Parts: sequence; C-alpha cells; structure tokens
Amino acid sequence: MLSLDHQTTHELLSDLSAEHRQALLHIFGCPDCRRQAEESLLPAQPRQRSADEGRYDLPFARQLRHLPRLLDLMFADERRGEELFEELMRLPPHERFKAVRRQPQFRVPELAVHLLKSAEARLPADPEGCEELAGLALGLAARLPEGDPLGRAASARGLAGCLTGEARRRRGDRAGAVEAYEAAAAQLDCPLESELRAAWCAGLAKVRWEERRTDEAAALLGRAATIYAANGQAQAEGVCRALVGFLCLELCEPTCAFTPLEEAYHLLDPAAAPALAARTALAFAYCHAAVGYDESWREQAAGLLVEARRLGAAVTDEGERAGWDWWEARIAARLGDREAALSKLGAVRQRLLAQGSLREAALATLDLAVLKTACAERQDIAELGHELLHAFPESRPFRLAGSFAVLERLAPEDFSSGVEMLRTHLLALRRFRSSRRDLIADVKDVALLPAV
Repeated sequence: MLSLDHQTTHELLSDLSAEHRQALLHIFGCPDCRRQAEESLLPAQPRQRSADEGRYDLPFARQLRHLPRLLDLMFADERRGEELFEELMRLPPHERFKAVRRQPQFRVPELAVHLLKSAEARLPADPEGCEELAGLALGLAARLPEGDPLGRAASARGLAGCLTGEARRRRGDRAGAVEAYEAAAAQLDCPLESELRAAWCAGLAKVRWEERRTDEAAALLGRAATIYAANGQAQAEGVCRALVGFLCLELCEPTCAFTPLEEAYHLLDPAAAPALAARTALAFAYCHAAVGYDESWREQAAGLLVEARRLGAAVTDEGERAGWDWWEARIAARLGDREAALSKLGAVRQRLLAQGSLREAALATLDLAVLKTACAERQDIAELGHELLHAFPESRPFRLAGSFAVLERLAPEDFSSGVEMLRTHLLALRRFRSSRRDLIADVKDVALLPAV
C-alpha cells in the first residue's frame, strides 16, 4: 500500500507544471499554507454532539413512521364528514336540527367541522344559509362528548357563535348578532391568545361599529390585531389595523387614521386581499394629503395614489367605482387640485343620482358644498344649498344647510366670514352623517375566522 502511494505521488509530481511546482514548494515552507492545505485535504472530524443533542431523534423517527397512517385517518375523517353532511342535507330543512340532536350517527365532530366549513363558504352571498348551517353545527357541538383530545366540541361551539353573529350582522339584525356573540363568549374555552378569541373580538367590533359605539369597536379591533400579531398572522393583523384606520376616517379623523393605516399598508399582502390592499393604499394616500405637514407628505400622497390605482385596476363594479372616485376627489382637493376635485366629485354625484342612491348622492352633494366653500363661489354655493335642503328633508340637523340662502343676501365684505362659518357647519354635518357607500362601505365584510 505504501509503495502504491509513493508511486502515485511520484506520478503526480512529474505531471505538475513549473508554476504549480513553485506553489507546492511554497506550501512546504509556509506553516500557514501547510495548515490550510491539511485542513482542506484531510477528512473533516465529526463534531462531538452534546448529551442533549439527539435526545428526541429516536422518538421523532418512530412517530415519523406513523405519519402516512395519520394522514390516512385525517382524510378518512374528512370523507366521513362530507358523507354525513350530504346525508343530513337530503333531509327536509325542518327535520335537520332534530336529526343532529336525536340520531346518533350524526353526533360526531367530523360533521360539525364540515358544517362550519360549509357555513363559512356561504357567508358572503348567502348569510341566511350560513346561519342555518352554523345553527346546526352549534346544536350538534352541544351534544358532542368533551373527551375529544382535539377540543373540537368547544371550538365548534365558539366558531358557530361567531359565524351566526357575522351572518346576522350582514342581514342587518344587529340585536341578533350581539346575542350570538354574547352566547359565543360563554363557549370560548380557549387560551386568551387564541385565533378564535381574535375572531370573536373582530366580529363583535363590526357590530359595535355599526351601532356607532366606536370606542368599543376600536378597542376590540386593537385586541384582535394584538392576538394575530402574537400568532404571526400578519394578514389578519393587517385587516384589523386597516379597519381601525377606516373607522377613524369615518369619524373624519385622518390624523388618528394615519398610524393604523400605515401598519396595515405594510402588513397586507395584495395577492391575498387585492381589494382591501388597494383601499388601504388609497386611504393612506388621503391621510398623507390631509395631514400634509410639508411638501414631502404631499409627494408621498401622490405616489401612494399611483400605487392605489395600480392595485385597484380590477375594480369594475359601478357602485364601488363611484366610491373609489369619491375618495380620489377628496385627495385631489387636499392636494390643491380643486378643478380635478370639483370635476370628479360632480361626476360621482351624478352617477349616484343615476343609480338611485339618493342618500349617498346627498352626502356627495355635501362634500361638493364643502369644496365650493373653500373656493368661495357664491352662486354655486347658493344653488347647492337649495339642493341640500331637498336632499335631507327629513333630517333636522341638515336644516343648518339653510344658511346657504343667507349667503345670497350677504354684502361682499361679509361674504368671506359667512363662508367660513358655513364651512364649519358643513364639516360638522359631514362628521355627523358619514357615507356608507364610499371606501368604507363593505370593508367590514372581510372574513376573519380561524381554520376549523
């Protein structure tokens, strides 16, 4: 073996070029290079493992052997849930609830899981159907044994209550929604930082928002965002932050809306929620324009508006497009481009009138009036005043708009002070009556429910 090594080394040296021979001689004479050569040529020594390392290798390897079996069981449970769901749905609607309470074959957690998944799938277009399926899941979960190691009975009860509350809110039944969320609160047998609790907070917040209990809504959304952040759920956290920002904007508070919208803008993934990401960018642009401490803020607003338009390119619904243009008009007004703002806002108003959306058209008229006061166009202000009186005949607070008529009789030297007083009145009215058809209209319908 030794002679073979010598022969191989001799052959290797005889084949070296003059340049490589010189490098090899340097290695022989240089301690540093010789050490590096030895480290690269000799086989690496195995690293000594500590006593703690490898402690779980054998148990993990044993469990890994059972993974295919566990997956088979999971798929079998899912198929069983689907089959029982189909069997239950073949019954007449009035017999289904009785069946899940009395027939033993339906009293299994797999069916409850499938009922909840189906209920959530129906939520956007069919809240009545969602409420029916969630009610079936709730009735079934109440009769499931508590020994399930996965805790599916308790989770199903809490999630069914949240789904019922959301479905009722979308149907306009706020009292019923509150009742559902209060009942669900008693079933939240889960950690304080669980996603189910976050979903409960976010769901109830939407109801409180619609009840104009805005402090409670903001607090609940903040709590939900904190839980999602603790669980690494960036998208869900972003949704909650965006909702807080929109809530502040509905109260005409762009300064308060700035921080939550900034957080949402960086958290939301446009691929996962393109419409919400676009609206968030648009609202964030408005905040920059409205707060506008210096020229750099207005430049950022213009850049964000370009980004929002890119994200919102797919918005084609006529009603939603009107709301989008409405906010672009506000941004243009804040950036000082009054001509563009007047043109766009006037077009929005006419579009809403053509759609028969009279309440929203009246609010657009109010925004147009605010803008006109800033321009101090006397004749146009008077005409808009008469239109406002016709737009809000049933609402006493809007009788303040009658001060439009006073402007017609003001002397020229008093006109500016009269316009400023009117503008103050109009802004107060805008805060009193916020639009539900604009950017904020259906943003609360974003689903925030944990996986079943």
